[in-house]
Amino acid sequence: MTNRFVEIVSTSNWNDHFLLRISLPKKGEDSIPLLTSSPQLLFQPENGKAWDVLLAIHGEWFPLELKPSNVDGAVGAWLTVKGRERADRIAAHFLVEPYLRRHSGHRIAAKFESPPGTVSVGEVVKVRMALRNVGKNIVHFHRGRHRETFRRYSFIATKFGETLVGKERLGFGGIEIITQLDPGRTFVDEVELNDWFEFKQPGKYSARCFYDLFLVDPVKPHRGIWADVASGRITFEIVRP
Repeated sequence: MTNRFVEIVSTSNWNDHFLLRISLPKKGEDSIPLLTSSPQLLFQPENGKAWDVLLAIHGEWFPLELKPSNVDGAVGAWLTVKGRERADRIAAHFLVEPYLRRHSGHRIAAKFESPPGTVSVGEVVKVRMALRNVGKNIVHFHRGRHRETFRRYSFIATKFGETLVGKERLGFGGIEIITQLDPGRTFVDEVELNDWFEFKQPGKYSARCFYDLFLVDPVKPHRGIWADVASGRITFEIVRP
Protein backbone atom coordinates (compact mmCIF):
# COMPACT_ATOMS: atom_id res chain seq x y z
CA MET A 1 0.00 0.00 0.00
CA THR A 2 1.29 3.45 -0.92
CA ASN A 3 1.07 6.54 1.25
CA ARG A 4 -1.69 8.01 -0.87
CA PHE A 5 -4.15 5.75 0.91
CA VAL A 6 -3.32 7.05 4.40
CA GLU A 7 -3.40 10.48 5.99
CA ILE A 8 -3.59 11.80 9.51
CA VAL A 9 -5.15 15.25 9.78
CA SER A 10 -5.31 17.65 12.71
CA THR A 11 -8.85 18.52 13.83
CA SER A 12 -7.80 21.18 16.35
CA ASN A 13 -6.12 24.58 16.08
CA TRP A 14 -3.86 23.42 18.93
CA ASN A 15 -2.91 20.27 16.99
CA ASP A 16 -3.78 18.02 19.92
CA HIS A 17 -6.55 16.01 18.20
CA PHE A 18 -6.22 14.18 14.89
CA LEU A 19 -8.18 11.99 12.52
CA LEU A 20 -6.55 9.01 10.84
CA ARG A 21 -8.09 8.22 7.45
CA ILE A 22 -7.43 4.99 5.58
CA SER A 23 -8.97 4.37 2.17
CA LEU A 24 -8.43 1.44 -0.14
CA PRO A 25 -10.43 0.50 -3.24
CA LYS A 26 -11.97 -2.93 -3.30
CA LYS A 27 -10.37 -5.11 -5.95
CA GLY A 28 -12.34 -8.29 -5.51
CA GLU A 29 -9.95 -10.10 -3.18
CA ASP A 30 -11.32 -12.21 -0.35
CA SER A 31 -9.26 -10.08 2.01
CA ILE A 32 -7.58 -6.71 1.62
CA PRO A 33 -4.33 -6.12 3.52
CA LEU A 34 -4.31 -2.60 4.93
CA LEU A 35 -0.88 -2.96 6.48
CA THR A 36 2.11 -4.67 4.94
CA SER A 37 4.21 -4.59 8.10
CA SER A 38 3.79 -6.77 11.17
CA PRO A 39 1.21 -7.07 12.59
CA GLN A 40 -0.94 -7.26 9.47
CA LEU A 41 -4.50 -5.99 9.56
CA LEU A 42 -6.96 -7.69 7.24
CA PHE A 43 -10.46 -6.63 6.34
CA GLN A 44 -12.92 -9.17 4.96
CA PRO A 45 -15.25 -7.11 2.71
CA GLU A 46 -18.94 -7.79 2.84
CA ASN A 47 -21.46 -5.42 1.29
CA GLY A 48 -22.84 -2.86 3.69
CA LYS A 49 -21.39 -4.39 6.83
CA ALA A 50 -18.94 -2.73 9.20
CA TRP A 51 -16.64 -4.27 11.77
CA ASP A 52 -14.72 -2.84 14.69
CA VAL A 53 -11.09 -3.75 14.05
CA LEU A 54 -8.07 -3.31 16.27
CA LEU A 55 -4.94 -1.72 14.85
CA ALA A 56 -1.72 -2.57 16.71
CA ILE A 57 1.20 -0.13 16.56
CA HIS A 58 4.25 -0.59 18.78
CA GLY A 59 2.30 -2.58 21.34
CA GLU A 60 -0.61 -0.12 21.54
CA TRP A 61 -4.08 -1.07 20.30
CA PHE A 62 -6.36 1.34 18.45
CA PRO A 63 -10.00 0.60 17.53
CA LEU A 64 -10.86 1.17 13.86
CA GLU A 65 -14.25 1.08 12.20
CA LEU A 66 -14.15 -0.05 8.60
CA LYS A 67 -17.10 0.20 6.26
CA PRO A 68 -17.24 -0.61 2.53
CA SER A 69 -19.15 1.72 0.24
CA ASN A 70 -22.26 0.30 -1.41
CA VAL A 71 -21.50 2.46 -4.45
CA ASP A 72 -17.94 1.67 -5.51
CA GLY A 73 -16.79 -0.87 -2.95
CA ALA A 74 -14.15 1.45 -1.52
CA VAL A 75 -13.11 0.66 2.04
CA GLY A 76 -12.85 3.51 4.55
CA ALA A 77 -11.46 3.49 8.08
CA TRP A 78 -11.39 6.27 10.66
CA LEU A 79 -9.64 6.64 13.97
CA THR A 80 -9.72 9.61 16.34
CA VAL A 81 -6.29 10.22 17.84
CA LYS A 82 -5.71 12.28 20.97
CA GLY A 83 -2.31 13.87 21.55
CA ARG A 84 0.42 15.08 19.22
CA GLU A 85 2.94 12.47 20.39
CA ARG A 86 0.58 9.59 19.68
CA ALA A 87 -0.31 11.08 16.29
CA ASP A 88 3.38 11.31 15.39
CA ARG A 89 3.87 7.63 16.28
CA ILE A 90 0.98 6.53 14.10
CA ALA A 91 2.11 8.76 11.23
CA ALA A 92 5.63 7.33 11.42
CA HIS A 93 4.20 3.81 11.32
CA PHE A 94 2.48 4.60 8.00
CA LEU A 95 5.45 6.64 6.73
CA VAL A 96 3.39 9.84 6.38
CA GLU A 97 3.63 13.31 7.88
CA PRO A 98 0.72 14.54 10.03
CA TYR A 99 -1.19 17.44 8.51
CA LEU A 100 -1.07 20.29 11.04
CA ARG A 101 -3.25 23.36 11.29
CA ARG A 102 -1.53 26.72 10.96
CA HIS A 103 -2.96 30.22 11.02
CA SER A 104 -3.12 31.39 7.42
CA GLY A 105 -2.61 35.06 8.21
CA HIS A 106 -6.24 35.75 7.26
CA ARG A 107 -7.98 38.94 8.34
CA ILE A 108 -11.76 38.94 8.02
CA ALA A 109 -14.07 41.70 9.27
CA ALA A 110 -17.54 40.52 10.30
CA LYS A 111 -20.71 42.58 10.56
CA PHE A 112 -24.17 41.45 11.62
CA GLU A 113 -27.25 43.61 10.99
CA SER A 114 -30.91 43.38 11.99
CA PRO A 115 -33.79 44.70 9.87
CA PRO A 116 -34.32 48.48 10.03
CA GLY A 117 -37.34 49.77 11.91
CA THR A 118 -39.68 47.53 13.85
CA VAL A 119 -41.01 44.04 13.22
CA SER A 120 -44.56 42.98 13.96
CA VAL A 121 -45.33 39.89 16.03
CA GLY A 122 -45.50 36.93 13.63
CA GLU A 123 -43.26 38.52 11.02
CA VAL A 124 -39.81 37.25 10.06
CA VAL A 125 -36.76 38.63 11.86
CA LYS A 126 -33.91 38.56 9.37
CA VAL A 127 -30.22 38.66 10.25
CA ARG A 128 -27.75 39.83 7.61
CA MET A 129 -24.10 38.85 7.89
CA ALA A 130 -21.28 40.41 5.89
CA LEU A 131 -17.75 38.94 5.89
CA ARG A 132 -15.13 41.18 4.27
CA ASN A 133 -11.63 39.97 3.49
CA VAL A 134 -9.47 42.86 4.72
CA GLY A 135 -6.26 40.85 4.48
CA LYS A 136 -3.89 40.08 1.63
CA ASN A 137 -4.57 36.35 1.25
CA ILE A 138 -7.33 34.49 -0.55
CA VAL A 139 -9.37 32.41 1.89
CA HIS A 140 -11.64 29.42 1.34
CA PHE A 141 -14.29 28.42 3.86
CA HIS A 142 -17.24 26.10 4.25
CA ARG A 143 -20.60 27.70 3.54
CA GLY A 144 -23.61 25.69 4.61
CA ARG A 145 -26.79 25.12 2.66
CA HIS A 146 -30.12 23.77 3.90
CA ARG A 147 -29.69 21.97 7.25
CA GLU A 148 -25.95 22.63 7.25
CA THR A 149 -26.72 26.34 7.76
CA PHE A 150 -28.03 25.62 11.25
CA ARG A 151 -24.70 24.12 12.23
CA ARG A 152 -22.72 27.15 11.05
CA TYR A 153 -24.83 29.76 12.85
CA SER A 154 -25.61 30.07 16.56
CA PHE A 155 -27.38 32.80 18.51
CA ILE A 156 -27.99 33.89 22.09
CA ALA A 157 -31.13 36.04 22.19
CA THR A 158 -32.40 38.05 25.15
CA LYS A 159 -35.49 40.15 25.93
CA PHE A 160 -35.09 42.70 28.72
CA GLY A 161 -31.99 40.81 29.83
CA GLU A 162 -33.75 37.43 30.01
CA THR A 163 -32.29 34.71 27.79
CA LEU A 164 -34.76 33.11 25.39
CA VAL A 165 -35.09 29.35 25.08
CA GLY A 166 -34.21 28.21 21.57
CA LYS A 167 -36.18 25.84 19.40
CA GLU A 168 -35.32 22.17 19.32
CA ARG A 169 -33.99 21.27 15.89
CA LEU A 170 -31.59 19.02 14.05
CA GLY A 171 -28.51 20.98 13.01
CA PHE A 172 -26.44 18.23 11.42
CA GLY A 173 -26.09 16.99 7.89
CA GLY A 174 -26.90 19.02 4.81
CA ILE A 175 -24.72 20.35 2.01
CA GLU A 176 -21.46 22.24 2.29
CA ILE A 177 -20.06 24.51 -0.42
CA ILE A 178 -16.50 25.77 -0.57
CA THR A 179 -16.58 29.56 -0.93
CA GLN A 180 -13.59 31.60 -2.11
CA LEU A 181 -13.20 35.10 -0.68
CA ASP A 182 -10.64 37.27 -2.45
CA PRO A 183 -8.94 40.25 -0.77
CA GLY A 184 -11.24 43.26 -0.73
CA ARG A 185 -14.36 41.19 -1.47
CA THR A 186 -17.37 40.68 0.78
CA PHE A 187 -19.49 37.59 1.33
CA VAL A 188 -23.09 38.32 2.35
CA ASP A 189 -25.55 35.85 3.82
CA GLU A 190 -28.99 36.17 5.41
CA VAL A 191 -30.91 33.89 7.76
CA GLU A 192 -34.21 34.08 9.62
CA LEU A 193 -33.84 34.26 13.38
CA ASN A 194 -37.31 32.70 13.69
CA ASP A 195 -35.69 29.36 12.79
CA TRP A 196 -33.91 29.51 16.16
CA PHE A 197 -36.43 31.32 18.40
CA GLU A 198 -40.11 32.14 18.72
CA PHE A 199 -40.94 35.83 19.13
CA LYS A 200 -44.48 35.82 20.49
CA GLN A 201 -44.31 38.93 22.64
CA PRO A 202 -43.61 42.54 21.71
CA GLY A 203 -40.58 44.23 23.19
CA LYS A 204 -36.94 45.09 22.61
CA TYR A 205 -34.63 42.21 21.87
CA SER A 206 -30.91 41.72 21.41
CA ALA A 207 -28.94 38.79 20.05
CA ARG A 208 -25.33 37.71 20.03
CA CYS A 209 -24.57 36.21 16.63
CA PHE A 210 -21.91 33.61 15.86
CA TYR A 211 -20.80 32.05 12.60
CA ASP A 212 -18.35 29.13 12.50
CA LEU A 213 -15.75 30.20 9.95
CA PHE A 214 -13.99 27.01 8.97
CA LEU A 215 -11.07 27.76 6.63
CA VAL A 216 -10.08 24.86 4.39
CA ASP A 217 -7.68 23.71 1.72
CA PRO A 218 -9.65 24.08 -1.56
CA VAL A 219 -7.88 21.05 -3.07
CA LYS A 220 -8.67 18.82 -0.10
CA PRO A 221 -11.58 20.56 1.67
CA HIS A 222 -11.76 17.97 4.46
CA ARG A 223 -8.44 19.38 5.68
CA GLY A 224 -9.14 22.30 7.96
CA ILE A 225 -6.58 25.09 7.86
CA TRP A 226 -8.05 27.00 10.79
CA ALA A 227 -11.31 27.13 12.76
CA ASP A 228 -12.40 30.69 13.46
CA VAL A 229 -15.59 32.38 14.66
CA ALA A 230 -17.21 35.55 13.34
CA SER A 231 -19.35 37.30 15.94
CA GLY A 232 -21.44 40.40 16.42
CA ARG A 233 -24.48 41.81 18.20
CA ILE A 234 -27.82 43.04 16.91
CA THR A 235 -30.83 44.75 18.50
CA PHE A 236 -34.38 44.91 17.19
CA GLU A 237 -37.90 45.73 18.39
CA ILE A 238 -41.05 43.67 17.92
CA VAL A 239 -44.40 45.45 18.10
CA ARG A 240 -48.02 44.36 18.02
CA PRO A 241 -49.53 44.29 14.53
